[in-house]
Amino acid sequence: VLSLNGRVKGKAFSGALGIRGEGDPNISGRYYADPFHMLYAMVDSLRAMGIDTIRGHLDLDTSYYKGPWKAEHWRKNFYDAWYGAEIAPLGFNDNCVVVRVKPGAKPGDAGIVSVVPDVGYVVINNRLTTAKGKRRKWTYAMDPVKPEITIGGEIGVGVDSAQMVLPVRNPVGFFRAAFMHALADEGIVFVEDHAIPSGIAIKNFTYSSAPLLSLLDEINQRSQNLHAETIFRNMGAQVLGEGSVDAGRAAERRFLIEMGISPDDFEVWDGCGLSPKNKLKPSTETKLLRAMARHSKGRYYINSFAGPRVGTGGKRMLELEYPWLTRFKTGFIAEAHALVGYVFPMDGDTLAVAMYLNETGGNTDAASKAVLDSLWIRIVK
Repeated sequence: VLSLNGRVKGKAFSGALGIRGEGDPNISGRYYADPFHMLYAMVDSLRAMGIDTIRGHLDLDTSYYKGPWKAEHWRKNFYDAWYGAEIAPLGFNDNCVVVRVKPGAKPGDAGIVSVVPDVGYVVINNRLTTAKGKRRKWTYAMDPVKPEITIGGEIGVGVDSAQMVLPVRNPVGFFRAAFMHALADEGIVFVEDHAIPSGIAIKNFTYSSAPLLSLLDEINQRSQNLHAETIFRNMGAQVLGEGSVDAGRAAERRFLIEMGISPDDFEVWDGCGLSPKNKLKPSTETKLLRAMARHSKGRYYINSFAGPRVGTGGKRMLELEYPWLTRFKTGFIAEAHALVGYVFPMDGDTLAVAMYLNETGGNTDAASKAVLDSLWIRIVK
């Protein structure tokens, strides 16, 4: 929600420009050609009022989420990976940036490092050097609190370029920088002055990037953890009036009871499943799948799942003769692999299936996936 609290005189607005975030994870380029699309829409609303100058301050309201935003219990290295990006009611570009590395003109030169999108928020400490040949030995280190990334190591002069997706620290600060960047891009001058009072409410604008079903697709077809974490907190806010993990867990338990499933067999501590404290019985999973297949909105749920050549199933079960006869959700953390979903026999019935491999130890991911896929294919056949 974008709000103007102050006064407009001519083409200038004086007062407080407020933005309230309510956990929309798609202020990004996922469904648009530009990650700034939603921010430009907000700025265009100001331009439509004839405003080209803002004097005052920007108030970011993040009260929609309570308690710790950062997911707890995860392994430390998860927070330095794109799939472990911090959660916030206001975010931008999946709370991540693309870091691109290129060699210099000749061996011995400093490497070239850039950030996309660059809104002047992420600081890069460039210690990358150019080496001979096609050497690919670059490294990165992230400050645990500040949005600083150190790139070191070597990149060969024969390497064209490479890139990696990394999370940012303090996504609300990242959102603020991106919004200020959008204002400047659209020709609106922002003069920060906290001495100017807020004034009366003039106008409110509400924006929504994508429908709920699109969020479900991102979670179940592409395992987008940020979407799962936000929808977990959003569920708590919608059902119990508090956008928190505790409220999300409470809302989940309430739903399981309504579906006739014991919540004691469904111990979940986060939205995406990265917490090692999560525990779930396969038999409970199939009960849930069965109940959802009979739910009045069950077809939306089932259609959000992946499958052969779809989402995380893009490279799974490619030899399956009838790929349309199954939908599934993949899962992996540490030494546990999972494959759950539906099989649709020719007689019109629906089978709910849940498979887990725990403590896979030294087995490779490929070997574990092969075991699950082989069993799944036999069930389909």
